[in-house]
Amino acid sequence: MAGVNDMRVDECLDASIAARDAGAQSLLVAAPPYSLSSEAELAAHVLKTEAVTGLVIMLYNYPGRTGVAMGEEFLDLVADNDNVRTWVNRILDE
Repeated sequence: MAGVNDMRVDECLDASIAARDAGAQSLLVAAPPYSLSSEAELAAHVLKTEAVTGLVIMLYNYPGRTGVAMGEEFLDLVADNDNVRTWVNRILDE
């Protein structure tokens, strides 16, 4: 698993691709720092990262540092994606 993040989404995608190409089998993804994106924008970011890499995404929800929470709206938007679903279901089941 590789942790990937950047202030710019394009740079985060580049890092995600590089991690995959270097052998990562999954990614740890948080909200881009300082972006203060909406939950819908954050979901789009996570889903695009998954679509570009095809890797399993583990969500790193740390609103105290990112200023953005992966809340119910976010989880609803990513829940149907199989590569995110395992982690979302684990969160929802707790």
